[in-house]
Amino acid sequence: MHLLSQKGRGALLTFLRNLTPQALLMSVGLTLYLRWRMQHGFADALLGFCTFVVLVMAIMANLDEFLESAVSQSDEIAAHLGEVKQQEASVLRRIGRVLRFIAREKPITLLELAVAFLVIYTAMFAVLSAAVQAAIKALS
Repeated sequence: MHLLSQKGRGALLTFLRNLTPQALLMSVGLTLYLRWRMQHGFADALLGFCTFVVLVMAIMANLDEFLESAVSQSDEIAAHLGEVKQQEASVLRRIGRVLRFIAREKPITLLELAVAFLVIYTAMFAVLSAAVQAAIKALS
């Protein structure tokens, strides 16, 4: 598996490091949402919305960077990725096109990415659950 090689480990560790700010943004956004639900304050709603927008941008950027560095072990995939980056401005379209290409040309790499995302986001969900419980307890 590429994710166990030296280059793949670096991509995986960078991805994991980038999960911490995402979990923080999620917990802050949820805390603001809960405060808004209890107090109906405009400032909480506005800050919560802005936090959510930044969170979505962080998630998309993290996915894009991980996909780029995790699949560049194949010259064929790296060449296609470079071509897609020049043609597509949208991160979601770029990710979709590269994933379709990988599914067609290198299905084992797609399986490897799916396993990596499953493990990583399962861990992130566990961290988020703890943050949500702490936020709810702090607001109670």
